[in-house]
Parts: sequence; C-alpha cells; structure tokens
Amino acid sequence: MMSLDYLEKFFNEFTERLESYRRSTEVLINEKVSALNQVQDLNENLEGIVELRTKELHDSINQLKKTQKQLMNTEKMSTAGQVVSGMAHRLNTPLGTAITMSTFLSKELQKNNKGL
Repeated sequence: MMSLDYLEKFFNEFTERLESYRRSTEVLINEKVSALNQVQDLNENLEGIVELRTKELHDSINQLKKTQKQLMNTEKMSTAGQVVSGMAHRLNTPLGTAITMSTFLSKELQKNNKGL
C-alpha cells in the first residue's frame, strides 16, 4: 500500500506541475498574442501615416509644378513685354525724328508760301 500512496503523491505533484506549466504557458501565449496585436495596430497606424504623408507629398509636388508653370508663363510674358518695349523704342526714335522733321519742314513751307 505504501507504494500506492507514493505513486498517488507523485502523480498529484506531477499533475500540479503540469497545470502550473500550462498556466505559465497560457500567460506567455496571451502576452505574445497581445504583443502581436499591438504590433499589428502599430503597423496599420504606420501605414495610414505613410499613406497620408504620401498624399501630402503628391499634393505638394502638384502645387510646385503648378507654381513652376505659372512662373514660367510670367517669365514669358515679362520677356515678351521687354521685347515689345525694345521694339517700340527702336521704332519710336526714328518715327519721332521723322515727325519732328516733317512738322518743322511743314512750318517752313508755310512760312515760305506766305512770303511768296
């Protein structure tokens, strides 16, 4: 009988140890699952942040391209204005001289015609 008591005691202690290991393992598994869920949540948040930043960068690039196009058009208009201004100056100088001379000659002719 004594050996049966010994076996029963050994079996009970073994069962208690197994239950203790099972509880410890369950706690570890739950901790790992919790950590994995946190990592997944962080990844989802990070993906959202990356998506938002990517959209912001695309919007910035589009705005920069639009501004660049406007700046190029402004430069073209400025250059065209300078060309037109230069041409007007080149035309006005001889025209001004011609008008001045024709006015002077017209007055001189009128004086001469009155004198005749």
